[in-house]
Amino acid sequence: MKDTKLITVLVLFAMSSIFIAYFRPASTQKGIPSDYFWVSKIDAGKEFDIVIFGDSRVYRGVSPKHMESILQDKKILYFGFSNVGLTSDYLKDGIRKLKTDAENRLIVIGITSHSMTPNAFKHNNYTVLKETKIKFSQMAVWLNWLLGYFRPLAQTEIMEMFGALPPSKAAEEYHWGGWVSLRTPAGKSDFSSKYYVQDFANNKVTDENIRETLNAVREIVSGGVAVYGFRPPVSRELQEFEQQYSGLQYTDLVRQFEEAGGIWIPIEPDKFSTYDHSHLSEESAIQLSQLLAEQIRISSWQ
Repeated sequence: MKDTKLITVLVLFAMSSIFIAYFRPASTQKGIPSDYFWVSKIDAGKEFDIVIFGDSRVYRGVSPKHMESILQDKKILYFGFSNVGLTSDYLKDGIRKLKTDAENRLIVIGITSHSMTPNAFKHNNYTVLKETKIKFSQMAVWLNWLLGYFRPLAQTEIMEMFGALPPSKAAEEYHWGGWVSLRTPAGKSDFSSKYYVQDFANNKVTDENIRETLNAVREIVSGGVAVYGFRPPVSRELQEFEQQYSGLQYTDLVRQFEEAGGIWIPIEPDKFSTYDHSHLSEESAIQLSQLLAEQIRISSWQ
């Protein structure tokens, strides 16, 4: 009798779980599991011709896949993390992902104002992953993704299921190679500096951080690796705000970067569109990726 009740409970639980998993609103996160996305960068071996560095403006704005379509036969890794600072240790760790026997080894650094601030140098997603030495087996990561289907429904999901809210149109996708694309409805909110003031409150770019990054560039170049740099495009309003409040003067930075042996790729921000003033739309990310790849191809492989 007890066995019959247990079987009945298990069957009802399984049927209800399948029902919820089937009818729950489609996840706005697509592609590979996000846990594996981050861990795979840490665990990547020496198998890449090009490694790209930077924070969210770069990993949401540069697609290795679309760069590889132009730089054929070149394997590219985006070694980027949220709020990451361009420290010497971070850059050197990424250099270890390059093939040792590649004919032309190179890296690309997307330099944002925030990536040169004290907070970014000390507290960011990369140092958390590295210091805590988070390691997941592929099976554990994929199991975590599978179990996500049976997580409790959020209130907004329940409302979407019963038509009280329209389905979300934003779709975030985690791609192999390190790119996160976001497909959103057209248009973006008006610019408001209050959302960015905190980024630089008692956290302005320091000369010490700039020197550390440029010394690392100089050392990497002396080791036979080409170093390209660029400024990830943002909206004109945000660019002017950061120019005034961040403490980073790009004119001086570009000159010092080139004096250290780096190659600067100029980017015209007005040719790209963002969905939140700070991060590129999916279409503009592809456009930027192709532009960077073409400039690198002309400079390094012609």
